[in-house]
Amino acid sequence: FVKTVYFMIGLILAAGRSSRLGEPKILFQYLGKSLLERTCQQALSVCSEILVLIGAETEKSSEILRKLQRTNPKVQFSISEHWSEGMGSTLAEGLRILADKQEDIMVLLCDLPFIESSHLSALQNAKQLHPKLFIVSDFGGQMSPPVVIPQQFQSQFFNWKGEKGLGEIWHKQAKDVLYCHFNVQYKDLDTPDDKAYWRVVETQNTAE
Repeated sequence: FVKTVYFMIGLILAAGRSSRLGEPKILFQYLGKSLLERTCQQALSVCSEILVLIGAETEKSSEILRKLQRTNPKVQFSISEHWSEGMGSTLAEGLRILADKQEDIMVLLCDLPFIESSHLSALQNAKQLHPKLFIVSDFGGQMSPPVVIPQQFQSQFFNWKGEKGLGEIWHKQAKDVLYCHFNVQYKDLDTPDDKAYWRVVETQNTAE
């Protein structure tokens, strides 16, 4: 018996301006790594390759990504042409770039420091069991990326614009969605108060 290895591509949306935080989220250092580097390394644990879309902070993020490329050629990145329009436009752009791959795609963000590689492995396992469904993360009742978009549904996002969010998937296509439930608090990085919270968590984790 040979175990089937399930391949998918990681699409990391890292192009936003982070205006509420006042500094680029993707460069925020947590447990010794930028959130951009951390997210890429996590995605590589379950994805055959990754594409990172950057925009507002191209110089420093490009430097991080080129460093990752030197040890892992599966890392690719592109400067989004439409990043200033919002996440919906960036998602559409990324999916169009990857359309010829004809693979399922895991969409990830860089502002969720609580995400661990184990969460992505659980999504991967769920996708193996239910290959025709969207796989959506449920963190204590908060639906959120990372999500897995099956190849057959990707074209419906090609024309998304502006700030259109992924929530439309689980609101309008409920029959096509499988939730992967995690017993963990949802807490993103969006404001200075969030930054202070994650600094406390980091200190606690380091002390342990």
